[in-house]
Amino acid sequence: MEINVNFFDIKTLGDIQNVASSSDEVNNQIEINMKEYGSHGEVLCYMKDQLEKINDVFRVCHSVSKDTCISVHVVNVFNEYQLLVNQLVLTLDAFNTIALSVIEYHSLSLQTIQELPEKAIDMASKSNEKANDTALYTLHFEKSLSNFILKLKSLEIEISKSNVLNEVIDVLNDSVSIIILKLEIFVSIFGSARVYWAQVCTNMASDVNSLKQEPTNISVIYEGIKKSGVNWLSYAKVNYTGSLLMGQVKNKIENIFETLVPLKDAQAIIQHYKGDSLEDIKKINELNKEA
Repeated sequence: MEINVNFFDIKTLGDIQNVASSSDEVNNQIEINMKEYGSHGEVLCYMKDQLEKINDVFRVCHSVSKDTCISVHVVNVFNEYQLLVNQLVLTLDAFNTIALSVIEYHSLSLQTIQELPEKAIDMASKSNEKANDTALYTLHFEKSLSNFILKLKSLEIEISKSNVLNEVIDVLNDSVSIIILKLEIFVSIFGSARVYWAQVCTNMASDVNSLKQEPTNISVIYEGIKKSGVNWLSYAKVNYTGSLLMGQVKNKIENIFETLVPLKDAQAIIQHYKGDSLEDIKKINELNKEA
């Protein structure tokens, strides 16, 4: 049979789009997988939306606290938030790097199928197992999220001890509560992602290992490894899109303090976001059920 050893000729993340568009077979399989994994793509869009709302709430906090005794505490916590978003982008970039590495191993395994089929299976299987590293990145980010929520709760204490106007205290307290609730969603999302990725890696390694039952059937081995690689193309495509979305949020953060919001407008903005609270709680419950 003819073996296409260049099936996964991918060197950069941008190549993922090229491979998908240049092969109907790959593109069709990716579309099938994207429907299965589509909820993860939707979650990334949801995360971007929530982060942009948090940006807006921090803008409110800065505006109403400016030139007061609480201002320095707000700015310090905001700086920590910037670091958290940077870590999120780096986490997604790490996923991208791992996905590229796994796809490259699948490419190498296709090149060894005809002469060393068992080695080809072993190479693809081990690369899937190695991808379990993604769970470690999600766990690390989960811990950072939890620590940041504790810092927000410390900010609540500082607000309660301040002697600023009651209207300002109300806006700040509501703001912090909104941010905490939205970040608790993030903790749930990353907890679910960690479990999901661990299961995916286990299943895919097991599927490739099952090819050892027919070590001389080159056609079956080729199709099995190719299918595993296409699955990784799907993951990489979803995750790459997510990293671009989070990068947009990161770029916007640096400028959110440029425009101050009058107290009356700040109160209206916070009331609007308080209306999201029931939906946020519903989202947390849904994520916890999925986990």
